[in-house]
Amino acid sequence: MLVVGTVIGAGFASGREIVAFFGVTPSPWVALLCAAITFVMCAVFLLVGEKANADDLGKVNARIGGRADALLNIVMLFNSAISLAAMFAGFDSLFSEFYPLKPLYSIVFAIISVLIVTKGLDGLIKCNVALVPALALVIVFVTLSSITEPMTSPFTAVNALRSLTYIGMNMMLAASVLTTIHGLSKKQIFIASGVTAAIVGALVLLIILALGSSCAGEADMPIVAMSSRLGKIVYGFAVFAVAAGILTTMLTAHVALTEWLDGIVGHKLLSAFCTAAVCLALGFMGFKTVVDVLYPVLGVLGVVYFAINLFYLFPHRDASVKRFRRGKVTRLPMRDGDGSKY
Repeated sequence: MLVVGTVIGAGFASGREIVAFFGVTPSPWVALLCAAITFVMCAVFLLVGEKANADDLGKVNARIGGRADALLNIVMLFNSAISLAAMFAGFDSLFSEFYPLKPLYSIVFAIISVLIVTKGLDGLIKCNVALVPALALVIVFVTLSSITEPMTSPFTAVNALRSLTYIGMNMMLAASVLTTIHGLSKKQIFIASGVTAAIVGALVLLIILALGSSCAGEADMPIVAMSSRLGKIVYGFAVFAVAAGILTTMLTAHVALTEWLDGIVGHKLLSAFCTAAVCLALGFMGFKTVVDVLYPVLGVLGVVYFAINLFYLFPHRDASVKRFRRGKVTRLPMRDGDGSKY
C-alpha cells in the first residue's frame, strides 16, 4: 500500500492530470500503456533503493548522480515546488465550488501548512497511505456511475509519448519514497510493482471512460464535477477525499522544501514561510493552469530522472577499477614468456 500511496495523489484523484496530458477523450489503450510503464518505473526505483541502500533522497542522488547530485536535487526541489503550488491552487478550486473566495482558501491552507511543517507533525503526512483506499474507492464509484457510452480518440504515437511523460511525472513524485526503500527481495519488488501497475492502469481506464461519457473534462476537477450529479452524499465524499489528498500531498512537498531551505538559513519557521509564499504566488495561476502547463514539464524531467536511475543499475566500465581500489579485487598471478610465475 505504501508503493501505491506514493503514486496515487491528489492530482490523480481529481482527474485533471489525465485531461492535461491526453485531452478529454483519450484512447483506452493509454491505460494499458500507463500500467506497463508504471510497472517498469516502479521496479527500477525500488531496485535502485535496494542497490543504493540509503535512507534519504539526498544520499540516493549522491550515489546515482555522483558529482551531478546537486543538479538532481534541484530537479526534485523544483518538482516539490510545482506540486506545492498546485495543491494551494487546488484548495481554491475545490472550495470555490461552495463559495467563491479565491485566493482566501489557498492563503488559509498555506498558513496551516507553515504551522504544521514547523511543528514537525510527521504523523499527518504519513496518513497519505491510509487515505489511498478511500481515494481509490471514490474514483471507482464516481467513474463507474458516470460511464454510459464513452467517446474515445484513436491511439497515436503522441499518446505513447505522453503516457511516458505522464507516468514519469507521477513516478518522480514517488521516487523520493521508493528509492529509500531497501530490504525487499526481487520477488517482492516485482510483486509490488505489478500490484501498483494494475491499480494505476485500472483507475486510469475508469477515468478515461468516464471522461468520454461526460463533459466533465472542462472542469478544474473532473471527478468532483462528475460526483455533483450523483447526489449530495457522493459529492461530499468526493470533496472530502480530494481535499484530504491535497492536504497530505501539500504537506509532503512543503516538508521537502522547508528542510532544504532550513539547511541553508538555519531557521525552520522562516524557511517554511518563504517556501510557502513563493509557491502560493505561483499557485495564483490557478489549479487548471498549473497542472495543464507545468505538469508536462515535470513529466519530461521525470523521464530524465528515471533514465539516470536506470543507468545506475547497470555495471559501469570503471567498476572493476573501483573494486580494485577498495581491495575487493585479487590480482591474478602474472606469467612470463615460458609460463613461469613472477
